[in-house]
This record gives sequence, C-alpha cells and structure tokens, in this order.
Amino acid sequence: MCDGTRLPLVIKILLLSLISSLPAGATSYGKPKRQLIYSPNGEFVLAVNPETERHIIKAASEPETEIWSFSRRVWHFPFFLSNDGQTAAVVEWRHVRKESLAERDCVTFYQADGSEKGIPFEDVYPSPPRTSLVTIGPAGYFWRTWYHDVEQNGDLFTIATTGGGSATFDLNERALVKKSWIGYRKPMNLLTGICVIVLTMVAFGIRGRRLRKRLNQIPSRREPVNP
Repeated sequence: MCDGTRLPLVIKILLLSLISSLPAGATSYGKPKRQLIYSPNGEFVLAVNPETERHIIKAASEPETEIWSFSRRVWHFPFFLSNDGQTAAVVEWRHVRKESLAERDCVTFYQADGSEKGIPFEDVYPSPPRTSLVTIGPAGYFWRTWYHDVEQNGDLFTIATTGGGSATFDLNERALVKKSWIGYRKPMNLLTGICVIVLTMVAFGIRGRRLRKRLNQIPSRREPVNP
C-alpha cells in the first residue's frame, strides 16, 4: 500500500525511470573513410575520397579509367549512384544545425555534364525535432535530426524521416518524386503514462486508508463461545 511516507520515493523512482528512458547525451564521430559506392546494377562505381574531396565515377569493369568526377566536402553522408552511372546523389548528414535548415540543401544531385541540383530542407522536412529528443547525437540545443535511415531501390532512394514520414528521390529525374510528411510529436506518451500510474497509486492509497479506517470502526459481532 502506498502511504504518505512512501509516495515521494515512488515518485523519485518513476522520475528516474523517465529520465533514463529518454534519449540523451552526445557521441563522437570519427573521420570519414574512403568508400566505393556501386550502382544498383553493379556496372558503375563511385570512389569517394574524403582527403581530396574529389569523387570519381568509373565503369566497374574498368576501374582504372575515369568517366567523370565531381567535388564536394565529405562527412558521414550517404552517397548514391544511378544505374547508368550519369548521376550521383549525396544526402546530408542526419544531424543538422537549426540555423542551417533555411539555407542548406538536404539532397544534392551531381550530373556527368557538370551540372548540380539541390533540394532544400524546406521542401522535404523544414522543422525536424531536436536531436536529444529522438536519438543520441552531437551535443547542443541547436542540433536537429531529420532522418533515421535511407534505402535505395534501383534509381530511387527513400529517406525515412524522424517525423514518421518519408521522401523518395529519383536519380534519373534528379528530383523529389514522392513525399509523406508527418510532423514530429514529442514523446509525451511515456510521461503521461507515468503520471497516470502515480495518480492511480495515490488514489488507491487514499481508498485503502479509508477502507481500513471503516473496517476498524465496525464492531465485532462474534458470538461468545461457551466453555
């Protein structure tokens, strides 16, 4: 039974459980490494070089022969290459500073003819949640996390956003072709559940004390036993 002296301890335990269950903290990230990104059909390969920041597309059957290249900085970005080897795409890091959302592209396409096309955050997911609310990431109130995962299916790749929606891009069209956006909801369900549990325990504690008090007030009606 939960009485007046035990209730604060129960609340403390529940609050500690709430705090430990929420995403928090920060992590460090190593330098990006060289990688080879193959087209889905395996005919072309994109050699990503973080040192030179120049990335080369080659035929998989002729790895020593450069077909074309493009330049851009490298961090922990997903890279994609089209089946015809003519288009590469780079998805921005899942963590982004709040002030960069209005000015930065979330996906950038690079073409063999030297052209470049960016898709801004405001067209895909303009207001992602604070990083500390959804995952472990870089420290700072200004960090936002806009996706969980990216998957490629042929010349299409789909980004699963932290809002529960998705955005699909076409490498050949160099465009956003499908979007299902769902706004992020703060994880209040856990807090609400804890509040319900606490209130329920308080209610049962009060009812229990009242019931015990009433039982103590009922006179005994047992018949005397003759010796």
